Amino acid sequence: MFKKEVQAGIAVLDKHYGGRGWVQQVNWDVLDMRFSDKCILGQLFGGYWDGADSLNIDGSSCGFDLTTKHFDCWNALEAAWKSALGIKTEESK
Repeated sequence: MFKKEVQAGIAVLDKHYGGRGWVQQVNWDVLDMRFSDKCILGQLFGGYWDGADSLNIDGSSCGFDLTTKHFDCWNALEAAWKSALGIKTEESK
């Protein structure tokens, strides 16, 4: 679930940052995609909407937000990001 969207989001961030340097800027242990200051865009840009506007993207198509169809799947979205990037957090160790 969310693999396609997360891959699109990774590609957008890689392009914007010129590589994967952004991965180290995210505190994966506090990641919480439900909150605009703890989500990936929030941590990188200061807020979800600031990031979406800066990147000129639709958040749900790039794995940064959920559509109403999947609105209860925040943990699955976070897990998809961590899995795609090979992230191990204190919680998952």
